[in-house]
Amino acid sequence: MKRCKSCVQEIDEQASKCPNCQAYQNWYKNPQHIGFIVFLPFIFYMWFSLGLFSNIKYEDYIGQFSATEVSMNKINGKSVHTYKITNNTDEKWNHISYELTAVDKQDKVLIVITGSIYDFVVQPNSSTLMSVTVKERIRAAKWQFKITNMRHERY
Repeated sequence: MKRCKSCVQEIDEQASKCPNCQAYQNWYKNPQHIGFIVFLPFIFYMWFSLGLFSNIKYEDYIGQFSATEVSMNKINGKSVHTYKITNNTDEKWNHISYELTAVDKQDKVLIVITGSIYDFVVQPNSSTLMSVTVKERIRAAKWQFKITNMRHERY
């Protein structure tokens, strides 16, 4: 004799279901779990196809991106810097984090502006334009733009 896993009453050694409380003794023999067991391979398929196990990081692809200044315009006392971001990878990247540095003639850093654009997307092997608005009036000899991070998500 053995004890029921649910009500702890003594039941027959070969019983797969308790005659007292109707509890199944082995979870995989419970017909209520069959739907879950059938659905389980579909869950794993979706998990892998969505790329949730991908370990693609920006740091591994940093040399395959370029950012070149397209224009710098002054509008109402603000300067708008437009950059062309080129993606030379086979992956889609989004959510860019950047750093824009203003430098004077003696290469002294005047200001560093950091930011993120959440709705930014650059498709595989293509380019896109991105604008950064600087609200402060800064007399910089040159501006340096640097991408600090991007995310890779399949969808």
